[in-house]
Amino acid sequence: MALYTGTHPTTYIGYDTDPNDADQDIDALIQGYAWDVTATRTLAFSFLKYEEEKHYTDSAYNETEFTETWKAQARLALLEFTKVIDIDFEEQAQPTDVTDATNNGSDGVLRFATADGMGTAFGYYPNSGESGGDMMFNYSNYDDDANIGTYTYATMMHEIGHTMGLAHGHETSRGGAMTADKDSMEYSIMTYNSHTGDPAPFYTNADGHYAQTLMIYDIAALQRLYGADFTKEAGDTVYTFDTTTGEMFINGVGQGAARDDSNNLSNVTFRTVWDGDGKDTYDLSNFTNDLLIDLTPGGYSDFDVNGNDLRAMLNQGWDESGNYVGASAFEYARGHLFNALQYEGDARSLIERAIGGTGDDTMIGNVANNRLYGGEGEDMLLGNNGRDDLRGEAGSDIIYGGNGYDFIRGGKDRDYIYGENGNDKIDGNKGRDIITGGKGEDTLTGGAGADKFKFAKNDGNDHITDFELAFDTLVIDIDKSASPITGSTVGGDFVIDYGYGETITLEGLAGITLNDIDIILT
Repeated sequence: MALYTGTHPTTYIGYDTDPNDADQDIDALIQGYAWDVTATRTLAFSFLKYEEEKHYTDSAYNETEFTETWKAQARLALLEFTKVIDIDFEEQAQPTDVTDATNNGSDGVLRFATADGMGTAFGYYPNSGESGGDMMFNYSNYDDDANIGTYTYATMMHEIGHTMGLAHGHETSRGGAMTADKDSMEYSIMTYNSHTGDPAPFYTNADGHYAQTLMIYDIAALQRLYGADFTKEAGDTVYTFDTTTGEMFINGVGQGAARDDSNNLSNVTFRTVWDGDGKDTYDLSNFTNDLLIDLTPGGYSDFDVNGNDLRAMLNQGWDESGNYVGASAFEYARGHLFNALQYEGDARSLIERAIGGTGDDTMIGNVANNRLYGGEGEDMLLGNNGRDDLRGEAGSDIIYGGNGYDFIRGGKDRDYIYGENGNDKIDGNKGRDIITGGKGEDTLTGGAGADKFKFAKNDGNDHITDFELAFDTLVIDIDKSASPITGSTVGGDFVIDYGYGETITLEGLAGITLNDIDIILT
């Protein structure tokens, strides 16, 4: 072990002083300095064993070693950082004795210790002196287990955040605080505000209801400083969740259930996902609650719409003066699972697929080629952009394709399907469906049941593959005086021209007339 020489490599990043620009919530978390890891992409860390390892003076004293339990949780907290940035943390050996500690110190750039002399904890920002990267925790303020979901574990992530160059999100110095609608633990572990508009002078989360990971803007700020890591979860990853404990599983491997200070399960999901690459899936098929599943970057999914199952309580009843007032001050997280932002617009980190449960779910896609399967219940699917595969499955569903060439399929009940923009393929499947192809050259199949097919100006030239006379209906929204409808046999099909250059081809119905078709003009 070598004596500390004062050469921790740092780089000045600077910070944005404009509080009104679009990325203020990232800017607010940038302190100005970061570690220069361009050569090795690694940072050393260690656990102080003797107070003699520290060769400078500050408010902390009686520095002592982390317990083995705390060491394990600190390593786990560091993993949250390696998941999102291209840096590995390498643990260093401790001094052999007090003499070794006095003469040589310890080799970690990031160093952990418990100590007396400060309120709760602090972490030094990156700097080239010995203090840079040091973290001190007043043990009396924390629990012994430091489980995921506790104040202790969240504080470990918070202080590591400081040592990596993250500032407090609630502070108005430098370039200003986070925006009012984002300044909460839902979006950053670096703010002191448990929820938006938090008036209390301390964290108000219920025990065991703290953020379980770095959150959206923590990840974005770290990636601005160090770049993103697209190698983590780079395959086709499936994310599932325990409906009782809220624990997340990645390809069947548990990521740890949240617990409170007494080591009891808190039954909460409160985390953000960064996924490096692959065709990835949020699989919530085991849920019976109504769900909101939103795949957009910066969006969130709600595992219990209009309820609070598995939801983090961010204020358990404290007013702005720190007095307990009970239910009138209760505040809950708006969602359970948050999506990281894209790094420099790179689509590899998007979640592409989702599977709903048996409740009435709302599912929202992103710009990727999404696959959204609603499952049972009366679901709403919104494809957004991309070439999507949208399936309502059981229940009376509402499906919007969005932009792109989509494949849309209903289920056995009455579905309302809107292809919107793009050359879509729509299959109503069973039930008395209402199908609107929208703009583009669409191919429509009603399936079993008496279906309605709706058309309007600028919808393009569409085909219906299975129009059944005396069962199915065409609903055409046109100016009846300006656009008379005509029809003629073309090959083996019957083609209807309703003006504006738009046509409807009824496949396999050669020889019929307009009078044979149930047409409603609106």
